[in-house]
Amino acid sequence: MTKFIGFLVCGLLCALPAACAPNTIVQGQSVGHVHLGQNLSVVKHIIGLAPDNGDATSGRQINTWIANGKKGSRLEVITSYYVNYPDGRSNSRNLPLVEQIRITSTWFRTHRNLGVGSTWVKLRREFPQAAQVLYYFNMANQRVIIYDDKISGIAFEVACQNKLPTAETCTAIVVHPKNKNVLHEYMTFYPYESGQHLFHNGLKSMTHHSVL
Repeated sequence: MTKFIGFLVCGLLCALPAACAPNTIVQGQSVGHVHLGQNLSVVKHIIGLAPDNGDATSGRQINTWIANGKKGSRLEVITSYYVNYPDGRSNSRNLPLVEQIRITSTWFRTHRNLGVGSTWVKLRREFPQAAQVLYYFNMANQRVIIYDDKISGIAFEVACQNKLPTAETCTAIVVHPKNKNVLHEYMTFYPYESGQHLFHNGLKSMTHHSVL
């Protein structure tokens, strides 16, 4: 399949802020040219491709784009019809607006060149307020810890290879509204692959809502 990152270098660049590079992660705001608060139709227009798959429940929807057919390189957008922002804005037009952006691609980076593949040691230096909010075991039976910097609006999924901190590697990044817990939308869909089990504070959750 055509790379989903191709949308980031298309002719739309001239119409978007110059300060936002095609692969820049901005906490609490955007990933590349996909921004929180955007209408889903705008996101699809920017990417220029139909989502590879999706799901919907309770007024929320997830759309997934996969690069070159690789399961591990994704851009996922969670939209909601019920968006309320910390500054008081609300979704009054009843349109699906972007609530969270999740990426597993190493191509997207922060201004300090951090992203998927970075060690937790380096990420913690840049985001010292990030705190553990949940963990789960992935398909490889690795423990994956989710650290959320609620104030900044960014969360990290960090896989624990062994007991050495330097071996803890970021496998996904979620950009979400500032001052809003990542779990509010995240728990609606993730982990949605068969065989993954959510845990929270050491206890296996029986339902998504039991951990909120």
